[in-house]
Amino acid sequence: MSWKHHVLLLAWVGTAGCVVPGDFRDDRPCPCPEGWTCEDDVCVRGNTTDAGPSDGGPSDGGPADLGSPDEGVDAFIPGDMGPSGPVARYTCEEVTFGVVPDETGNGHDARCGSCPAIVPGRLGMACEFDAAPFLRVSYDAALDPSAGFTAAFWFRVDAADDFSLVAMPVGTESLNAWQVYIDRGEPRIAFGSTNAEGSFHELHGPLSPEGVWTHVAVTYDGSQKRLYVDGVEYGPEDAEIFADGRDIFIGADQNDGVTIRGQLDGSMDELVYYDRPLDAEAVQALASAP
Repeated sequence: MSWKHHVLLLAWVGTAGCVVPGDFRDDRPCPCPEGWTCEDDVCVRGNTTDAGPSDGGPSDGGPADLGSPDEGVDAFIPGDMGPSGPVARYTCEEVTFGVVPDETGNGHDARCGSCPAIVPGRLGMACEFDAAPFLRVSYDAALDPSAGFTAAFWFRVDAADDFSLVAMPVGTESLNAWQVYIDRGEPRIAFGSTNAEGSFHELHGPLSPEGVWTHVAVTYDGSQKRLYVDGVEYGPEDAEIFADGRDIFIGADQNDGVTIRGQLDGSMDELVYYDRPLDAEAVQALASAP
């Protein structure tokens, strides 16, 4: 096949020793806030009366968001806490010393093969690839897809061709543990993955015209994979994803451990990687971000 082819619990401990799960405020009075009860020194939500209907802290600004410090990281994800947010996030607001920084602070910075230009994007700025630049993220256990993951991003293509958008190679030839790519011949966007036997399987979705921002997300829960295009689900498909510790490539793919292929002629923005599968509601929230 060619290139085409746990939740961490942050808790605020008050002066009286109570714990408010999911809350990041450092001025929380104790005992428990209104609508909560204390059980074994842990505040347990009964009902909430604050700004968010499923919210753990008053004046939090995001409905169903459990902690204001993660707004700007994953505040679009209903019910999500900062600690269980993305393990890597690339906003493409800047390139510094050959690196597009991982905005989560987890250190999964994307190194330039050659650096993309920073241009106006879907949200703020974006990385512009002109069929030469690409980014490379060093492998880390947090990025291993085998047990489940989500990758989501905005993209826009500027030419009618086949392109690799995001890929994690596997093996020594041209397979990928997983890959999101454009197959212009069909035309379609595809989510491909390889199992331990070396069999490559694809999920297909529609392809937007050139020059149009499109949101794509792919999820895998350990047994099934799904593709979302602008929040619309394609799948699920039974799958096994086999990875062997290779880097992730953004805006290109790598064959045989050396050759860079399928470089993107277009732009990407707001790429996030979760070490867990997001559900359809969360993906749709990402796709409808203002």
